[in-house]
Amino acid sequence: KLPHGVEDVKRHLEEVDNVPLLVSLYTDVSKKTTAEMVDVFQDYNDTVLAVGLSHLPGNQKVFFGSDIAIGVDVLSEEVSFAEEGKGCDTLMPSEVAFVSSISTWSSSINLVGSQAMYH
Repeated sequence: KLPHGVEDVKRHLEEVDNVPLLVSLYTDVSKKTTAEMVDVFQDYNDTVLAVGLSHLPGNQKVFFGSDIAIGVDVLSEEVSFAEEGKGCDTLMPSEVAFVSSISTWSSSINLVGSQAMYH
């Protein structure tokens, strides 16, 4: 039976074997426990690659702690832009570009738009 929770994983690694490091799927996690597991992997000399949405604030700690972080920016596809001379209740493309550039600071590589994920 595999351990449940970061503390159980650490205890298992110290007392039993390294099987928890060989499992590529973890469930029932939060951003906090994901960031803790990044540290556990690195404590055991594993290289950590994180991939996620760059505009979600909860991903910043995981990205920053990882050896390599790939941020996917789909923010520009999710907002409607203001048309020239029409109302001011939507964002301008330059505003979205500014927000996107700030939100990707912790990523090593940034992919823009969902189309960047397809080959």
